[in-house]
Amino acid sequence: MAAPTLAMLWDPNYTDEERRAERLEVGLPSLEMMTDEGNATIYARLMHPWLRCDRSRDSQTSRCWLVWSGTHWQPDMTGAHLDLAREVALVWDAYAVDLERRWAKKSKAQRRKETSDESGKARQPAHAVVRAWASKCRALSRLRALVELASVMPQLRATAADFDGVDCDWWVATSSGEVVDVRTGQAEPARPHVRMGTRCAPAAWRPDLQWRGTLWDRHLELVTCGDDELAAWLQRLFGAALFGTQREHVFALHYGPLAGNGKSTTMGAIAAALGDGYCRQMAESTLIESSHGRDSSGPSPDLIDFAGVRLMWTDEIPDGAKLDMTRVKQLTGGMGVRTRGLFRSQETVRPTWLLMASTNGTPRLGGDRGIGRRIRVVPWHAQLADHPDADPDIGAKLEAERDVVFAWLVEGARIAYEEGIGTCPAVEEATRSMLQNQDPMAMWMDPAAENVALCTDGDARSYWCEISKFTEAYVEWYTAQNFGKAEPKQHLITRQLASYGVVRAYATVRQDTGGTARRYVYVGVRLVGQGPIEPLPGDKWANVPGLRRHAG
Repeated sequence: MAAPTLAMLWDPNYTDEERRAERLEVGLPSLEMMTDEGNATIYARLMHPWLRCDRSRDSQTSRCWLVWSGTHWQPDMTGAHLDLAREVALVWDAYAVDLERRWAKKSKAQRRKETSDESGKARQPAHAVVRAWASKCRALSRLRALVELASVMPQLRATAADFDGVDCDWWVATSSGEVVDVRTGQAEPARPHVRMGTRCAPAAWRPDLQWRGTLWDRHLELVTCGDDELAAWLQRLFGAALFGTQREHVFALHYGPLAGNGKSTTMGAIAAALGDGYCRQMAESTLIESSHGRDSSGPSPDLIDFAGVRLMWTDEIPDGAKLDMTRVKQLTGGMGVRTRGLFRSQETVRPTWLLMASTNGTPRLGGDRGIGRRIRVVPWHAQLADHPDADPDIGAKLEAERDVVFAWLVEGARIAYEEGIGTCPAVEEATRSMLQNQDPMAMWMDPAAENVALCTDGDARSYWCEISKFTEAYVEWYTAQNFGKAEPKQHLITRQLASYGVVRAYATVRQDTGGTARRYVYVGVRLVGQGPIEPLPGDKWANVPGLRRHAG
């Protein structure tokens, strides 16, 4: 006989006799099981198809019951596991009825023999004893003892690792009762003991659904200003978020300097398709550098809840806010993230997410030039408020098309898995522009700024400048730009210039008065408007590693 279902146990279309037979068939009660442990065993047999207890999930009771919803395992927030414990008493009731029926078929001699012991003292028949035990099993103390013992039984015990098949892998559960492999777009029915997952997207999987020509397609055309390459790249980017593993070590910063550019509407539609289980918003303070610093061993409840999330994003980082690049690298590096909840020990969270943030301003990256390998600045330049095709109800309409958005995401995931997210000219240009604006030295050295001239022909004798004059000009420009940081020190300037092939030297140079003097100079660069420059004498250089010495 099949395992019991909630429909079988409580559906009025089934007779009491059918339900009683089902309970006896699965619960398998016996007189030797009339203990709390026996009750727990019966409970585990009954509830195994759709109850689990994971003691690693709940911080208050060190346990968490999960209920099979038909599409995924979800935390029991209503106490259903305790309510279902009452089924054990009904099993004993069914057993008492069964024993009573057997009793009625026995002869008087058999009854007399069973209701008296060896000394001739009367005792209750078995069905009366079982019925009394069933009554006791309805007491709250018995129910709690039953649940406590059942939580450690192998049939119901689970760990977070049991749910990695869907929570932390390539599979996404959907409201249509299927789990989708985003690498191939193939789906299979959701089953409680296969690819156990605790998350489910509100969207339904419809493999034949075409998203082109839909409202979502027209919305993408508006927000990308008709840039097909940018729209295709966005599809690969958001599709890569479904991977469940950090295959792409990317931090996507959605930047729109003007309001009404559509990025929040787009993100809202994607969040509606994926649901809170797969797409979750975090506080902007998570990515902003704290003035007091971060204690790596301190509590981080802002991260503990993101285990298994596919798309982690924050909205509207303030203009000029300094991003915590250590935290950004930690969240995009692909390694386990050490974190802990309040009053709990540390644990390692497996990174399953793609990190994104949106802003209308320009956050500061903290001078970390290494972040350029991971950051992707996504430009949002559309002005939907002034567009004749703009729809004020577009957000609600796109949320209603969550199945279309989900089909778009799965297609993007399949392409990103096969080809990678790649790049596109608009993203490259926006990223280059923001990184350059983040790097004062890069802005200063940019030929378009007409501040300096770099040596490009290999003969550096005519490209030099006294360090004191270069530093004075650079600091004056730096102060005028109002970067909000302290003036750079000379040794830092020298270190930054080294990446441009400029070196520090000690050479004999001619002074404005006509004489010569030994001075520290930068070789390989000169200030624009510096005036006539006499080439450095080739035999008077010192400490100029890496440069060709020229004959004097």
